[in-house]
Amino acid sequence: MTDYKKILQRFKNLSQRQKTNIAIAIGILGLAIILLSSLLSGSGDGETPLQSEQLDVIAEQYSTSVEEKLESIISDMLGGSRVQVMVTLEGSAEYVYASEHKTDVEMTDDKDSQKVQQNDSDQKNYVVMTDSEGNEKALVVYTKMPQIKGVVVVCDSGQTDAVSSAVRLAVRSALGIDNDKICIIGRYKDLSSVR
Repeated sequence: MTDYKKILQRFKNLSQRQKTNIAIAIGILGLAIILLSSLLSGSGDGETPLQSEQLDVIAEQYSTSVEEKLESIISDMLGGSRVQVMVTLEGSAEYVYASEHKTDVEMTDDKDSQKVQQNDSDQKNYVVMTDSEGNEKALVVYTKMPQIKGVVVVCDSGQTDAVSSAVRLAVRSALGIDNDKICIIGRYKDLSSVR
């Protein structure tokens, strides 16, 4: 009798409860292997939790940098007055990976039916680098910053039309965003006048 026949014979001799326990154990082992492989593999279409966290930090640093630069420029425009800027972003930063594109075009000409048929196939492969530890990672070309969703500027005399227009023009020119994404607010000392 061959080995697999012996194994089958032993399996047939087991009780139903033992067969169930073996099936459950095999299922748990399979799930553990799948989980382990997904944790160990750093390659894939999605970002790993660590990469996602890094991208969130990059986006936060970008937002803070833009806010600080705008505060400095607007403060200088207004003769050194106190300015606060808040920038909101759409989403987070994302990595753009190096890739190779291969496009095959096949043209067939059927003279009998007077038809020309074109078959296209497009293939995209990421460029992968291996580090000193043997880990493969896709090559990052650059980090794409998120779009700016809106800007709020609080400054002295921001409620006047002249100051509001000048600040709005500066923000629009610096960031390339539309007027409806920019809010200019004056710093009010007496909130009872605000409606």
